[in-house]
Amino acid sequence: RTDNKEKELGKDRGTGKKVLMMVHFSRDTAQKQWDETRVFALRAIGAILGEFFPIMSKSREFHLLWTEFLDHIHYAVRNNSLEVATASINTLATVLQAP
Repeated sequence: RTDNKEKELGKDRGTGKKVLMMVHFSRDTAQKQWDETRVFALRAIGAILGEFFPIMSKSREFHLLWTEFLDHIHYAVRNNSLEVATASINTLATVLQAP
């Protein structure tokens, strides 16, 4: 499928010409774009938590932090698109596989 769209972002301040952005047909709604942002954020969180998990797990507040993290994962799985739900589970897996 190749019905990509151009969306106007505004005007170039110097030339006054339209500034256009090509939007892939699979990302042509605000909801899909927000989902992509959520997936990006979840991947980053997984990478950070996975990297620092050994340090964080020694914290006195770890139980509270871990519970809150799991609550966010649970919410994301139950209340978002399949793409976000899958990214949430992958994020949890990344953290659990931390050394």
